[in-house]
Amino acid sequence: MAKYAAETDRLWLQPLSVEDHLQDFHQIMSDKKAISFSYPPADILITKRFMLKFVPSLEKPWVENYAILLRASQNANENGEPRMIGTVGSTRLADEDAIEIAYGLHSDYWGKGYMVEALGMFIKLYWAVERTGVRNTLIAKIDPENVASWKVVEKLGFQKGEVLENAYQRGADSGSGKSERSQEKWCLERPKNG
Repeated sequence: MAKYAAETDRLWLQPLSVEDHLQDFHQIMSDKKAISFSYPPADILITKRFMLKFVPSLEKPWVENYAILLRASQNANENGEPRMIGTVGSTRLADEDAIEIAYGLHSDYWGKGYMVEALGMFIKLYWAVERTGVRNTLIAKIDPENVASWKVVEKLGFQKGEVLENAYQRGADSGSGKSERSQEKWCLERPKNG
């Protein structure tokens, strides 16, 4: 297992990898509550293909995602390793000066402050590292009905911006014939030094 990129008293962030995290990632992607605002449930092979989009590559060097690991030993996975309870990181370039972030947490761990803690660690990591092609804004696109998600970013200082109409189809709606849904764009600017 790779070393941890960041830690708190309750959580570790570890670079996301198929080798270390596929089974736990699949459990999250199979949790209908956790993915209701994103993607429909999938089998393990589809989960693996999807997961590969979240690891860096030569084509996508800006992708930077972490497994959120719960430190408590009673929550170890079947291999005795810390259980992955979610993911957090950057997923795509939004424009010349912004990068889009994404995060998710298995519903068994909702309501405990883990996501605010994990996203806060990611933000500190992101601003601390020198990068090619400076990105001074982090963007989260959130369904207006996903109150818990916008409360997370609000607690971390993101500001609500424009509404993007017909931006995506919610995972829970897949195959239902429902039209695409709106998203609110939440932005966090790089802190000014000095």
